[in-house]
Amino acid sequence: MISVGAGNPFGHPDKRTLARIGQYVDTDKVLSTDENGQIVIETDGKTMWVRSERSLRMPRIAWVEEAEATGKIAELYESACERNNGRIPEILRTMNLCPDFFAAVYDASPLHFSDGALTQAQHEMIAS
Repeated sequence: MISVGAGNPFGHPDKRTLARIGQYVDTDKVLSTDENGQIVIETDGKTMWVRSERSLRMPRIAWVEEAEATGKIAELYESACERNNGRIPEILRTMNLCPDFFAAVYDASPLHFSDGALTQAQHEMIAS
């Protein structure tokens, strides 16, 4: 793990440093905060889990980004943004390759996702 600010004026991490690290470990497994954002390491004393801020935001399901949305998905995105303070819930993004399904879930979402309708655990279970 390399802790370094993105766009720092020193050019860290230096390419020579990365090359040296590469002599000992697979550099694809090296995380740096300038590229991966916050890095979180968790353990239960036996197993260690490493995740990064960017890996948390990385979709596991293909979806259309707002800037690339056209037609019905663009209309649904616009409506979702209006309803959700300028953002589209990522759970809805996962459904945008099937516009009719997206629309059905979006139309029903106030019943299920409004504050207090479900517990945090239920929200997380649905999202997973």
